[in-house]
This record gives sequence, C-alpha cells and structure tokens, in this order.
Amino acid sequence: VLVGSAAHVLTEMLTVSKNRIHFIGIDGTSGRMYGQNAKIQIGVTTATTDVAAVKVTGIRNSFTNIKFISNNTLTQAAYTVLEAGEYTAYTCCEFYKSTHLDVTGAAEFVANGDSTQCVNCTFGSLADQTVGAVIRPTVLCTGGISTGAKLRDNSFIGCQFWRKAGNAAARMIYGANATDVERLLLFKGCSFISNALGSATPGAAVTFGAAQTQGTVLVQDCTSVDCTLMVTASVGI
Repeated sequence: VLVGSAAHVLTEMLTVSKNRIHFIGIDGTSGRMYGQNAKIQIGVTTATTDVAAVKVTGIRNSFTNIKFISNNTLTQAAYTVLEAGEYTAYTCCEFYKSTHLDVTGAAEFVANGDSTQCVNCTFGSLADQTVGAVIRPTVLCTGGISTGAKLRDNSFIGCQFWRKAGNAAARMIYGANATDVERLLLFKGCSFISNALGSATPGAAVTFGAAQTQGTVLVQDCTSVDCTLMVTASVGI
C-alpha cells in the first residue's frame, strides 16, 4: 500500500488485521526520522471503539516512512498506534499525539505486540507539554491494553523518545505491572530527550511500576537528556 505525500485523514480507527501488508510512505527520502510527508491521522470522532488512529493485530505487517497522528479528544482515544500484532516492523516512522496530555494512561504508542521491531523512529513531542503529575509516556508497555495481548521480544533500534515535561512524573517508557515484559524489551542506540523548555525534569526516562518477573529490559548504548535518571533501579532494567 503506497501512502501518498499528504495527510490521509481517517474517520474511524484503522484496524490492520490482515497479514503481510506493507504500508510505504512516498517521501523524497527514505531516511526521515520525523516529519514524514506521508501522514495517517485521525481527528475527533464519536465512536468509543476509536481508541487509536491505527490498531495492528495482523502478522508480519510493516510500516515505512509514515507519520502517525492522533488529534482525537474522545476520552477513549488515548493512543496514536495500538500495536498488538506479531512481527510488525516500523521503519523511519513518527508517532505523535497532541491530546490527552493530562492522562496518565495515554501514549503515542502501545507496545502490546509480539516481536515488534521499531528502527529509526521518533515517539512523542518536544512541543506539547504534559499537564499535571501524570506519567503520560511516549511508549506504554502495560499488557492487555489490547485484550489478551502483551509485549514479547520488542526491539527499538536507533529511535528517539521526546517529551516536554510539565511535571517530574513524566516518563518516556512505562509499564504498570510486573508481567508487562515477556522475555525481552531492547532499546539499542536510542535517545531519551526531555525538552529544556519544559517546566520540569522527568524523574526517569525508562521505568516500570513493578519489578519485571517474566522478562528483561535492556538499555544498550543509549543516552538521555534533561532526565534525572535514564533508568530506575530494582524494576528489571
């Protein structure tokens, strides 16, 4: 599926339940980490089932050179992409959500997929500030956001995670439970960047609500900017 060099506005959540479908954004370059010309976005809707702009449940699908945007203010629309498939690959994609900046369970990307791979992608925003003492991560790892799905063997390679924090409670990566990561969650060569223009410094870039009992979180060759800690201790990182 070739996605043209324009904003493609959805009127309801796009569910990718088929297998081996490849979405390729038409751009002047194949290496843009953010600001891609091909955009898939959703505005304000009324259906409570529109929890994200895109939900993926199929097997071995891929997305390349696409910016995903959610401007949906519907209470249930807390995410931009809800990943719950198997072996999905995202390459040179951006994930942005302008709303729900005061909701602790909202996020640009939900990692509920099995063997998801994200390479050279950007998550979050350095422009939109979080509001209040909420976690509001860029990537939410809490299992079961998509019923019956959870994170298994996920990799983020060379990615950027952006946040403009309105409170020290803000995080880039978060999962609430002890069993959110199964087997492995890898961040390799990634940057966790907090905008200095934000009114607060995040207490940590990567953390969980409990020590992981079913998997390991590996943060390899990464860096953080304007975060008190890059990772927190005693939670399996």
